[in-house]
Amino acid sequence: MTNASAGFGKRLNAELAKRWRSTDNQIARFLDEVGLTGEEHNQALYIFPKPTRNIESSIEELRIATADDGIWCFLGGEGDGKHTLIAWPVADRVDPRKIQKIQLAMYVEVHSRLVSWWLTNAWRSEQLARAAWGLGDSEQIVPAAACARSLLETAAAFWIESRKLGELWREVKVETAQQGPKLKHWHDLTMQIWLMMWGAKFDNKVPDLAKTYELFPRSNILGQIEKLHRATSDSVQRDYQWLCNAVHPSIGSMLTFAAPMMIHETGTHGFQFVAPFSTHIEGNGETAAEITVDEAVARSATLAVTVLLQTLDVTLRIVDDVALTTGAPMMASFKYWRMVSQKSRNSLCPCRSGRKAKNCPHGWAEEPPRVPERFLIQPRTLYTL
Repeated sequence: MTNASAGFGKRLNAELAKRWRSTDNQIARFLDEVGLTGEEHNQALYIFPKPTRNIESSIEELRIATADDGIWCFLGGEGDGKHTLIAWPVADRVDPRKIQKIQLAMYVEVHSRLVSWWLTNAWRSEQLARAAWGLGDSEQIVPAAACARSLLETAAAFWIESRKLGELWREVKVETAQQGPKLKHWHDLTMQIWLMMWGAKFDNKVPDLAKTYELFPRSNILGQIEKLHRATSDSVQRDYQWLCNAVHPSIGSMLTFAAPMMIHETGTHGFQFVAPFSTHIEGNGETAAEITVDEAVARSATLAVTVLLQTLDVTLRIVDDVALTTGAPMMASFKYWRMVSQKSRNSLCPCRSGRKAKNCPHGWAEEPPRVPERFLIQPRTLYTL
């Protein structure tokens, strides 16, 4: 036996080692391609409907209070015998007297919050991928397993959320093309965003937190992993459970620090070395090492990155489609990231299709890009700002 490290990549089979090396830094490169340098920040609009006894008097009070704050939009409604007022600032170019324009201006909230949702998923994915590869190549296998597990969970959750968002946005576009914008569309989209961004999972052992976040329950990650397993690779569940057994004080921890057991030829006993570094056994021209967790880390991390790259790409197209379809960035009273817009009907569309804006598929009658159920990396169309 030798105590010299066999090397994380060297212990893997040739195909898996190649995937591990080629996938490294892919998310960072993608983010660089779409204009993220690491210095960006985003602010998003949150509209809070307010209950009121009298809509007209409340609007008048707000008009007086916001007289020096630029243009505001106001919407009032009644349901179940209760009155509600919705108010928010908009750009000077918005005419708050036109109801359809007011309803479109509500997409400033939808788009700016979708940008925050996309960015937080992008940053989380990049941090976890960078940590997983750095720890794996440094042969810190237990923390590498923790990062790979979280990376796989991120990929599963983000992929499923993106499919729901894509379907909802498609329905909104079709209905709006047929019937015009409605308040219900804003409500449905913002509720989906609340679930994606603020969903949490606390049980009755922390009743105060469980009560606080009960309106936005987070989906069970095990169910999301199973859906990803069925849609991508048969190894997902097996690798995920090995990662859990490495992260928890369980058999995975033992295997991480162990060399293969050497059984006496009589079968009556054996010996096994453990060490704080990777060990292997050499004999008869062969090398034997315990790589169960190593392989789970490499397979899970590389699959997660593949899924995340596709999902980040497709969801950014949807986020941009919301901007280009509704014109939300042009109606915002503040600056935020990813404010793509069509400058005029005769200018080239920001989607780089080479078509003029009036001929590009970003109108209410067109469908946004679909989030694929299976992931095949395809050429990307990157938008310019």
